[in-house]
Amino acid sequence: MPLDLGKFREGRIDGGSSSSHLIYFTAEFRNFPETTGIIGFEGTYRNEDGHSTAVLFATTAFSAETKVKMESLPAAVQSAIKNQLKDATILGITSEKENGKTTYEVESKVSGKGRDVTFDGKGAVVETEDEVGLDSIPAAAKAALQKRAATGTITKVEKITEGSAVSYEAEIRTKAGKRIEAGVNADGTPHKDD
Repeated sequence: MPLDLGKFREGRIDGGSSSSHLIYFTAEFRNFPETTGIIGFEGTYRNEDGHSTAVLFATTAFSAETKVKMESLPAAVQSAIKNQLKDATILGITSEKENGKTTYEVESKVSGKGRDVTFDGKGAVVETEDEVGLDSIPAAAKAALQKRAATGTITKVEKITEGSAVSYEAEIRTKAGKRIEAGVNADGTPHKDD
């Protein structure tokens, strides 16, 4: 059964332009069962002329990471972590449920460098994020990240491996002090997730 997130009665929305009309509405927001990951809005609205229209809107909810302890993980995941990160110092473990699938990300340090590994529920590696030196990545990727940083400073570079796909992500501190991230493929083209 959906969880009722609240109701509005006779609210008003003003579109803000000279051609817009005030819209009066009644709405109910619902969070559908956890397995769907959907948040919805349904209701009616009517304009100043009294014309009514029914509205139904649904969107995928953002997934959230939850801190977990090693002991609470499935046995296969615990075993995979011990095998994959035997020489690492584990800093934290989070679980995330997205599209009905749970993954576990382990944040760690190996020889002073960050190494994060994401596992599926059966202990298979989904993705690795390895901190690397800027000079160790392909020249095209390095040039693209330096161009993106412009007058800012690249503070960290990670090699991201997902299956056979490899990309590179940089943390950049802009001249104004803002932190941004940029991702590129080995050939310097922007990474699809960025």
